[in-house]
Amino acid sequence: MHIIKYYKKCMSKYITFCGRATRKEFWYFTLANMLIALSLSMIWMALTSKDLWDNNPLRRIYSIIIFIPSLTVSIRRLHDINRSGWWILLCLIPFINIILLLCFCVESDEGSNKYGIIEIDDDKKDIGKP
Repeated sequence: MHIIKYYKKCMSKYITFCGRATRKEFWYFTLANMLIALSLSMIWMALTSKDLWDNNPLRRIYSIIIFIPSLTVSIRRLHDINRSGWWILLCLIPFINIILLLCFCVESDEGSNKYGIIEIDDDKKDIGKP
């Protein structure tokens, strides 16, 4: 399953600020984090019979654990579209952070840029081979 592969890939590069992360890598990682957070919330609700938005220590602990890997994959995603990692600071400005979200949706730069060459996915390496 692709989502697990990309989640593991991002977690293995949890302190790597250099390089590039493709759109697919970034969004699969984001989706996996949302699904894990939702699952932790549902587990907490089942165990405690509390509301979804009540104080949930499972989700808080997971958020702390995932903060640095999320930051690094976001910076590498910005590198992929040839933007500085400092653009990540835009997420701190209300309404301007929407621009950053749109940047994460932009297609990758072809070939190499000043942040390195783009990695080819394993599933794309076999295209055209008999």
